[in-house]
Amino acid sequence: MKQRDLVRLKRVLLTDQMRIPNGMADLLRNDMVTVLDGYFELDKKSLQLVMTIEDSGLYRISVQAQASAVRKMQTI
Repeated sequence: MKQRDLVRLKRVLLTDQMRIPNGMADLLRNDMVTVLDGYFELDKKSLQLVMTIEDSGLYRISVQAQASAVRKMQTI
């Protein structure tokens, strides 16, 4: 079994355990890139999204990304 197959299998098992529909993590990641890119000069490839489920049944969602600057806000 190749490394990419193991990564895919792990992802499928974690998604199944957390009862998250297939593709939801990718959609969430894309949405986070869009939101954060509105506020920061974001390195889009650096964004990491980790979702876990705690023993209590609550989801923990961690987002980490690198940005080179904060964008200037326009006010009226």
